[in-house]
Amino acid sequence: MNISQFEKCADCGMCENICPKNAISVKEDGFYYRPVVDDSLCVDCGLCAGRCPVNREAEENELIAAYYAVNRDKETVWKSSSGGVFSALADIVLKENGVVFGAGFSSDSRKVVFLSTDETDLDSLRRSKYVESLTGKSFRQIETQLRQGRRALFCGTPCQAAGLREYLGKAYDNLIICDFLCGGLPSHRMYEDYLSDLENRFHSKVKSVNFRPKTFGWKEYAIKVTFDNGKEYLKQASLDPYFSSFLHRRLSIRDLCAECPFTKSHRSDITLADFWRYKSITGQDNDEGISMILVNTKNGLDAVENLKNSVSLDPLSNDQVAYVYKPHGLSKGYFEKRKAFLDECRLNGIVSAGEKYCVTKGSDAVKAYLRGISRKRSAKKLKK
Repeated sequence: MNISQFEKCADCGMCENICPKNAISVKEDGFYYRPVVDDSLCVDCGLCAGRCPVNREAEENELIAAYYAVNRDKETVWKSSSGGVFSALADIVLKENGVVFGAGFSSDSRKVVFLSTDETDLDSLRRSKYVESLTGKSFRQIETQLRQGRRALFCGTPCQAAGLREYLGKAYDNLIICDFLCGGLPSHRMYEDYLSDLENRFHSKVKSVNFRPKTFGWKEYAIKVTFDNGKEYLKQASLDPYFSSFLHRRLSIRDLCAECPFTKSHRSDITLADFWRYKSITGQDNDEGISMILVNTKNGLDAVENLKNSVSLDPLSNDQVAYVYKPHGLSKGYFEKRKAFLDECRLNGIVSAGEKYCVTKGSDAVKAYLRGISRKRSAKKLKK
């Protein structure tokens, strides 16, 4: 048996990396990526099937500690999706001549691929990318660096973190694996379709994409796309057909993401998230960005201890973070609507499907727009 015979797939990249004959490659399968096996190269060694994290029983991880945190450098916080903790972890690793692996955009911004700081700058690895990504052969690169004694930081989805653990097969003291609370990943095909629509509207190629600009503050999700001709598209998530279909409706996420087995099974050392309950727990308010840190291993705890000079750290009890582990039950109605949404995507594209089923409309859209104007002004004041 090999990986091509499995129905469920997270596209974590483990099988492509572990295959000793390079018989596995990732191809498009409808809207999503899937591994494909070249039978002429496959020797039936069973590594891909035996180490697949999706097809192994997921074990719930035990939480060691939890914190909320903010990077002490305000500029870094504004460049980050939340409180800048990933940047702080990366800075420590890089100061030790280490290497950081994370998701970045391809040169034309049309795909999300795994890159390292040996190839690109740290800023390109910051911020969330709400698109399914290609890990490529990054697991092999990480293993090579670790065996040479170099320190490494990996940040990816929970399934990718599990895939890296399975690929390595043993713990490394010089590796920090970081994942995040994940709401699923939208199809790369939908993302490319969305960008093509924008390019037609703006009569120019896309230059850059930012899914978490804090133009409206931290609490207001938005997307900013810049073009080669100097023009810019900026829209709040609730008003954007691609972003709203993912963030507010979850209709564009992959099949496995809709019933993710990693909700309570984080194979990482550290799990990062936005700390949205900050105000209810502390009584204070913040619109610049605050991170929540969930520590899953002793190695993760040591890494967090090293952050004390670069981030503010305040402890949270297990009860205060228990809500993040609750399963997100999806109703029969959700799957019916998702099918209709995907059918519309196939027929008329993501923009049509998003506008039909997802974006805020009518008076609610007007309220969102007006709220955005107010929040934009407030964010400018905060940045000064």
